[in-house]
Amino acid sequence: MFILTSLALLVPVNIYSTGTGAWTAYGIQWGLVRYQHAVIGDHLVSFSTDLYSVLSQGIASGSDAFAVLVWGGAVILLIAALILNAVALWQREDSYVKRAAGLTVAAGLFFLIADIVRFGLFLHGGTGWCLPIGIPTILLLGIWGLRTDPGVTIPPAAPRPVSSDTSLKDGETVAAHFKELLHDREVISLTLLTVLVMAVVFFAGMLPNISFETITGDLYLYHWYATAVFYGHVPYAGYYVPYPQLFFVPVFLALIPAFSLENATGYMFSFSSLMILCDIATLLCVYSLAERFFGKEKAFLCGLLYATGIGAAFFVPITFDALPTFLMVFSLWLFLFRRQVASCLSATVSMLMKWFAALCFPYYLVYAHKNGSGARTMKKPLLLSVLLTAVVVVPVMFVSMSGFLKTYQSHFTRSVEIHSLVYYLDTISSFIFHVSPFDTWSFVLLVAGELVLLYWYFRYLDGQPLTLVYLVFAALLLFVLINKVFSACYLIWLTPFLALILVHSRRRILLFYLAQVVIYLETPVLFKIVYGPLTFGADPRLYYAVLDNSLPSFSFIFYTVKFAVFLAILWVCIRDVKEQEPNIFALQRCGDDKVGILLGSR
Repeated sequence: MFILTSLALLVPVNIYSTGTGAWTAYGIQWGLVRYQHAVIGDHLVSFSTDLYSVLSQGIASGSDAFAVLVWGGAVILLIAALILNAVALWQREDSYVKRAAGLTVAAGLFFLIADIVRFGLFLHGGTGWCLPIGIPTILLLGIWGLRTDPGVTIPPAAPRPVSSDTSLKDGETVAAHFKELLHDREVISLTLLTVLVMAVVFFAGMLPNISFETITGDLYLYHWYATAVFYGHVPYAGYYVPYPQLFFVPVFLALIPAFSLENATGYMFSFSSLMILCDIATLLCVYSLAERFFGKEKAFLCGLLYATGIGAAFFVPITFDALPTFLMVFSLWLFLFRRQVASCLSATVSMLMKWFAALCFPYYLVYAHKNGSGARTMKKPLLLSVLLTAVVVVPVMFVSMSGFLKTYQSHFTRSVEIHSLVYYLDTISSFIFHVSPFDTWSFVLLVAGELVLLYWYFRYLDGQPLTLVYLVFAALLLFVLINKVFSACYLIWLTPFLALILVHSRRRILLFYLAQVVIYLETPVLFKIVYGPLTFGADPRLYYAVLDNSLPSFSFIFYTVKFAVFLAILWVCIRDVKEQEPNIFALQRCGDDKVGILLGSR
């Protein structure tokens, strides 16, 4: 009942035909998007594109324009209902469900009014016709929500203090643990909410200044990578690939359900579905970790944050980052649940898709050392990880050593990109001091920062599971910040950790959503200002400066806000970890005879 009314966003509303003669077009229309087939080609048009087109041209009259405005109002009502349902889930208060149901009924009536305005009272006129197949369903969903009494307010789950025990129950397997999660009503609700949020933010992010082909450009590229092999082109030898070797795993997996090699549309749907499944799997890991760390109630709030992370939700269906992100988070889950071999293999596979997961290994070693096992438990997992890496990498090296090396060398020699913190700092330095040192020294700064963080963990911090999560996140965020590239899709990697770390107060939750919103807005707001359709932020004509016409440039202001948010998150993370330092320093200042007493008191 909490999210049933939100399913109206996924209901096909109309089957329609418009135009006359050779210009006749047919299509199917959902609330968020419509698919239209015509002689001139097929089109996918979002509600936001229609609204923007009408409002930007200042059209104040005309039935088509008015119908678009009414239709857009209906969609906004359904989005508001989705937000109310999310609030109901968060607050565990059923009164919000009634309000969401009322908005759903109003949206159904708005859809009907929009159809009448455009096609006439009987939905058939000179401009075309429509069959409102989904409007009765939407109205029934809303009326059902209004007439159904969900019962008393759902009581919150019993709180549980932070626990250092992350082992599975006696006799419980990993598969059984996640199977149990999949039968949890709260997890089912969060899963459906994740899909709904992805649909809303993706189609709302389709604006007229960015074509659909530009938004889904990576998917077209993945399709080319997948099909080029069948035409005799060998990866790394016949063409350049910017990612490690196991990048081709999701690329080829998505080709299996596609109808044919030439069907790029079917491939896009298949690939997006695969990434959404990976994102749901990450949600399960986040929920499970939070349940062990903070208790069931906080676990649900962590899951709710992750499910409503709009910035990451936009990029999940159109990039391959969701799979290596899941493998990295799953690796952390396995490690904390004492499955070291599977953990290291999962991190290795993730690393061989994208390099971020390599940051896990040194922290795993330090964690094992702090908990008394050290090399004894990590020797076998690391050896198997090395063997797996060799099995994957060595054949590619034999096929084309130059192509293999080019993948890695290109990332060291590439130019700094405009959306990175390195470029931002060089812009300020050039403006004030007329020098730009950060591009040259960024790699040195990155290595130094990571080593300092690792030493801090090794020398001063405790061996608690939650501390490991914090340190892996800090290392990951530091890498993203000091790297020459801060691609918007990197938010997919950060969001699972953000949900775990920023769940404990309203201010932190606000910081979570600020990070999501600023990344969600970055590409459409700065498109053709900083981002180019084919340049990916590397076109010299799109460089920004501190001042523009004697005032701070819009791009500079935007990136100041962006980096302030993420630096604030890094500060929160470091501050949380530092709270454990006094106890550690106290141990170090005491003699060996007092260590046992202090440990006992803790």
